Amino acid sequence: MPETNLPVFSIITPTCRRPLLLRRNIQSITCQSFSDYEHIIVDDANDRDTEGLINEIGDKRIILKQHTSSRGAAGGYNTGIKTSRGKFILFLDDD
Repeated sequence: MPETNLPVFSIITPTCRRPLLLRRNIQSITCQSFSDYEHIIVDDANDRDTEGLINEIGDKRIILKQHTSSRGAAGGYNTGIKTSRGKFILFLDDD
């Protein structure tokens, strides 16, 4: 049975130990008028600072996926795609 209430957009952001840039990235998305999205953050470093930032922001649309070993940006995109539920997929790097 198809899942209801799926987001229109899945925004995928790979990141690796750059919580300050990631904060700006998230703020740029949350300031938009369109809100029917999920934002998938793929942390390639399993970084506690990134996890803390996501918890601090506390937005249900933000989904954190963490790699246990480094897979690089391409691995982050692939993890994001596999996680995405939106009709459209967008990539937005953390910088």
